[in-house]
Amino acid sequence: MVNYKKNNTKKFKPFEYPEVKQTFYDLFDTLFSESGRGAILIATAHVEEHLTSLIVSVLPKTLSNKHKDKLFKYPGQLSSFSSKIELAYIFRLVNKNLYDSLNTLRKIRNDAAHTCL
Repeated sequence: MVNYKKNNTKKFKPFEYPEVKQTFYDLFDTLFSESGRGAILIATAHVEEHLTSLIVSVLPKTLSNKHKDKLFKYPGQLSSFSSKIELAYIFRLVNKNLYDSLNTLRKIRNDAAHTCL
């Protein structure tokens, strides 16, 4: 376990993980081939997918796929990006800074999705 005390702070370096680096480059290429609106929607969907994975990773292993579907698929309690953000923050899966960033991204996504060009 990594010790994050003041005198022994380790900085997260995502590009040290090959799968993170590859995902970033793949997503980067995809986003540049899209319109601004499309890039926002795709990037946000990607972030939401990872947030869902984070939440699923802390659920009881005995929870059935049927029950997970009931939670995460519409109209389940965790089917919205907003509900996932709130749950992740309340259960300390994300810190306040990331919580605020995710909510800003959600608002940008909503504006892009619901604004006429």
